[in-house]
Amino acid sequence: RLDKFPNAPTLKELGYDIVQNSPFGIGAPKGTPPDVVKRLHDAFKKAMEEPSYVAALARYDMLPNYLSSADYTKFAQDTVGREKVLIDKLGLAKGS
Repeated sequence: RLDKFPNAPTLKELGYDIVQNSPFGIGAPKGTPPDVVKRLHDAFKKAMEEPSYVAALARYDMLPNYLSSADYTKFAQDTVGREKVLIDKLGLAKGS
């Protein structure tokens, strides 16, 4: 919940099974050495903790949303799966 809108109900509180966010993430090619993945992960996590980054998010009513490499991978895969189902349902896929 945003501090700016403490009394605004969330979509879930209104009865909709929706949680919307705008995550940022980086990817690397499959097979990237684990030490490189860790170095990138650690650098971006540190950057996300910088007060200037948190302040920039706040200007746009966004909250920091840290996910580990494994959690972000799962989030991305789940999101692609859900959106593919929706695209197919709406007939928006190429060749539909």
